[in-house]
Amino acid sequence: MALKDGFVPKFLQRRTFDMFMFGYVDGIHTELPSVSIKKAVAMFRKRYNLSVDDFNEDSACREYQRIKEEIKQYDKERMAAV
Repeated sequence: MALKDGFVPKFLQRRTFDMFMFGYVDGIHTELPSVSIKKAVAMFRKRYNLSVDDFNEDSACREYQRIKEEIKQYDKERMAAV
């Protein structure tokens, strides 16, 4: 992906942890569509031994959806520029 004039897509400006969580959850959901986003987020929390006090699953689900929408928007804009 070529970046012009220092432009960095919004979804790439996210915190590393959010992007890591997104990749994990999206990978599971993409390969195993029967696993819901909510379940994949719970799997992420358990896999990395995050307590419910440190990792709010509902907030993580919302963050996943925000990142997903930002990526869709970026793709749409990129395709329109072609």
